[in-house]
Amino acid sequence: MTGPVLAIDAGTTSIRALVVGPDLNVLGRALTRADVYHPAPGRVEQDAAQLWRATDSVIERALTSAGIARRDVAAIGIASQRGNVVIWDRETGAPLAPAVSWQDLRGSARAAELIAQGFMVSHQTSAAKLEAVLAGVERGHERFNAGALLWGNLDTYLAWRLSAGSVYATEHGQACATGYYDYFTGVWNAALIEAQGLDPARFPTLRDTTSLYGHSALSVFGASCPIGALVADQQSAAIAERCFLPGQAKVTYGTSATFDANTGTEMKIAAGTYPMVLWQRGGARSFCIEGMVNTAGAMIDWAVTELGLAKSAADLSQLAASVPHTNGAYVLPALQGLGTPHGDGARQAVIGGLSRATTRAHIARAVLEGIAFRVREVRDAVRTVPDLPQATTLRVDGGASRSDALMQIQADVLGIPIERLAIPEASALGAAICAGEGAGLWDAQRIAANRRVDRTFEPQVSNDNREARFLHWRRACGIDER
Repeated sequence: MTGPVLAIDAGTTSIRALVVGPDLNVLGRALTRADVYHPAPGRVEQDAAQLWRATDSVIERALTSAGIARRDVAAIGIASQRGNVVIWDRETGAPLAPAVSWQDLRGSARAAELIAQGFMVSHQTSAAKLEAVLAGVERGHERFNAGALLWGNLDTYLAWRLSAGSVYATEHGQACATGYYDYFTGVWNAALIEAQGLDPARFPTLRDTTSLYGHSALSVFGASCPIGALVADQQSAAIAERCFLPGQAKVTYGTSATFDANTGTEMKIAAGTYPMVLWQRGGARSFCIEGMVNTAGAMIDWAVTELGLAKSAADLSQLAASVPHTNGAYVLPALQGLGTPHGDGARQAVIGGLSRATTRAHIARAVLEGIAFRVREVRDAVRTVPDLPQATTLRVDGGASRSDALMQIQADVLGIPIERLAIPEASALGAAICAGEGAGLWDAQRIAANRRVDRTFEPQVSNDNREARFLHWRRACGIDER
């Protein structure tokens, strides 16, 4: 069967759907916001039932914009944010607790305990939070081990709903972000699961990224279509960016800014970064190394909505571009802690260097520079990995990559060209590429060769200027105390 592929990308702050043709042309698209709740300091939650309704809505609108019926869809791929916890009733599909985000800090103390026991987890992983979420559900542990409750990341939940309960699975890239994944054996870490009093047999089935998972249910989707891929959002973007060779790297500028570099068939690690499975095809795994700027697009949104610097992110970008420098202002974007290479979840954002000469434009530019400098820190950490080729360009995508000002600043800060993907929805595009392979429509690596760049940003400052600015920012933010 040939025909268009439907891709779903359930992100942290939005859910989108793309309808993609075999030449990677976008036939239709739709987007809606995903509500995020902060019921207490450090708590970040979502309503999984609302996320499912939003997914169904964007599917309908994307197909309508493409002018095709559900029965015409040749394959479905699902990308989603990682490291979440969704718990639902096996019989009804109803979520029994709020979906706990990867950003949520309630697992910080538990993560420290598990690390002390020798388990490779962090406060962002599901393994640090699943016990607490189950404890908030009546007889949660007991009912889970009896099979009455199911759990998973958002990809697992959406696939389960779309298939009316016939697909309870995830893939290796998603699994390694849960903290429950054994990198050496490629299966669930039974020792960790049993240490938490849980039954490993109740965990989702692990499958290849590109695989025929099952079919959408006629009663739910209106047609029986192959579900050809589940894929983690950041890895999906790397696939869309064609990062198939060791050293090739991309940054997705979303709520966070996530840097992923292909490490080939070897798992590698550096300070403040962590290894991930890029994807698994035909039983063979490819790895990547990842570092994260926790607050990127979220810092821009906060500067717009809370500081009132501009009416929109686009306006803030134009405002920042209207001045050649920050006039001494600086910003440390750390509204959700400080990620790679620091790993400091308690660090808070800083805005400083202000004077009577500081304008809104200077602060707007400082926001963008702060994000770019943080990406530089991540890139520098990845460059310490032994025997990993250094990328001569950086491939970028995501909503904030649409800011010409930010991308030019990023090129200047890194000193290498920035290649911006023509289709900003890279995570959805990668899911479509993988779904087509999983359903037997095409070879994913061949189809991804059609990658298109809409603009390349070249560095425009000297090396001395670049390094002086970076050092000044680090000292001003209290990162480099020398």
